[in-house]
Amino acid sequence: MRSLNRIKEKDLKNQLRQLSTLYRITHELNSSLDLNRCLQKIIKEVAKLLNVTRISLMLLDEQSKELTIKCAVGIDKEVVKNTRIKLKDSSNISSWVAQSGKPLLVSDIQRLKGFTKWNSGAYLDNSLLSVPLKRRKRILGVLNVNNKKDGSSFNRDDLEFLSMLTGEFSLAIDNAQLYQKLIQTNKNLKELHQMRTNFMDDISHNLRSPLSAVQYAVDIVKSERAGKINVQQRHLLSMVDSNLNYINRLINRILELSRLQSGRVELKKENIYIAKLIKEVVDSFKPLIKDKGIILRRKIRNRNAQIFVDPDRIRDLLINLIDNAIRFTPTGGRITIEMAKLVDFIKISVIDTGIGISKQEIKRLFTRFYLGKSGDSTKGTFGLGLAISKSIVEMHGGNIYVESKKGKGAKFTFTLPC
Repeated sequence: MRSLNRIKEKDLKNQLRQLSTLYRITHELNSSLDLNRCLQKIIKEVAKLLNVTRISLMLLDEQSKELTIKCAVGIDKEVVKNTRIKLKDSSNISSWVAQSGKPLLVSDIQRLKGFTKWNSGAYLDNSLLSVPLKRRKRILGVLNVNNKKDGSSFNRDDLEFLSMLTGEFSLAIDNAQLYQKLIQTNKNLKELHQMRTNFMDDISHNLRSPLSAVQYAVDIVKSERAGKINVQQRHLLSMVDSNLNYINRLINRILELSRLQSGRVELKKENIYIAKLIKEVVDSFKPLIKDKGIILRRKIRNRNAQIFVDPDRIRDLLINLIDNAIRFTPTGGRITIEMAKLVDFIKISVIDTGIGISKQEIKRLFTRFYLGKSGDSTKGTFGLGLAISKSIVEMHGGNIYVESKKGKGAKFTFTLPC
């Protein structure tokens, strides 16, 4: 009876030790940023706890469909480095476990049939336990333990413990792999963004030289230094001159947007009275709205409100939004500029009674070169104005959005933190 009690007490202590190790391993995996180092440390603890001579954690390469040893204890470094097991090799224990998704407990390796060692040699183990690493029905790899040092065989308790352990391993490995994919994706996006920025800069700069030459030639002809020109020729030259000016403005806008989105613009911030800046911008549009027959008014609350911004950039922002409203508001329409100071930010809206914007267009409105169905390529800068506006607002830590319905006008609102 005493002997039986001692066995039960020994089993209980062993289970408590396993649970304590499992808790410590879980904590290590959840708190470590260096997964490789963490896994190496943990399998050493597992090898010690299970009293085994060898342990290996193998991961599946999804592209090559091969199992490779990620970390190991008791295995020669050259073996770890060179081991490559094809997933389709069903004669290998690790590949069979990975394919089937089932654990394999072998009490006597000598009686095992149908499997060969990875290098076609003989197994030197007396017993082994191989458990798949799975996450969301996806096989990540295999955890193998071999040979108890006391010569005993693995049992169901060992299998249960190792299965719980692989659950924690699988979660940590899956998260690490997703994190690495995210890092690589971000790196690729940054490289793509840089390529796009360089491309836009190169195109813009390369266009300037021939355009300058054309502009110079047009100026010479217009000044009649190259000979007399008639009225029709002067009219045609004016059209060419107008389009050259437009293309130059477009190039400048492309370069400006490229600099804003790549973070190459340094804001020159100062405290300003935002109501005063709004008035200056509105006054600059008076001749245009008078010609078009549009009413432009301001509704300003907190006229003495100050804000720390780059005044030139905010002026550009307001000009973009008001110009946009004028272009899409018919004669007799109204445009209202509203400004209010809330608790932590200034809120400014540009509201028009124009043609409005559909839901489909709103989704793409702030992307570069998007004109929408109601866009007019003879005005503006090919949909760059709103993209520039968005970049300016976001550089100041604010937000910009639009509310509109087709045929019901539009309300562009942006916020800037105080």
